[in-house]
Amino acid sequence: MVAHEPTLGLYRIEEHIRKSVPALVEMQQKIQKMNERIEGVCFDINNAITAVEDITSSMSVFNSIHENLRSCLRLKQQLDFERNKRHLLNKKYRKAAEDFKLQEMRKAKSLGYIEKSFSMDKMTESIASRSTVSTPVSDYPDSMQNDDEQSSEESVGTDVAAELAKEEEEEERKVI
Repeated sequence: MVAHEPTLGLYRIEEHIRKSVPALVEMQQKIQKMNERIEGVCFDINNAITAVEDITSSMSVFNSIHENLRSCLRLKQQLDFERNKRHLLNKKYRKAAEDFKLQEMRKAKSLGYIEKSFSMDKMTESIASRSTVSTPVSDYPDSMQNDDEQSSEESVGTDVAAELAKEEEEEERKVI
């Protein structure tokens, strides 16, 4: 037995290696995977830290962009306000001009300056425009009642509106 002692020692070492090495290899693989994950996370954290530092160093640029956007919005609001104000003034003047022309037409009619042929032309014009529609003139209620007044008032309103629309288009063309 004494002669077999070194072999027995080697056998025990071999047995120990056979049992413990697979566990050590598995542990080494786990540690390598964890190390790779940690390195990836550290890389991401370093990138995030660098990005935050870059953002904080360029804060003045962001502040100037923010102020520029604010001023642009303020200017847009002012322009919209002025545009609406101008539109309302134009609308007001248009209405005043329309009312003035209507009053002038009524005065002229009451003073007898407008001839009956003028109102007859308007009447035939309104009848002609109605005849293009499939509904006969006789089907319209009150078609003959106060037709002179209605046609002159309608023509004044549409004439004024057409003139003002042309003037606005010309002004817009000049601006462009």
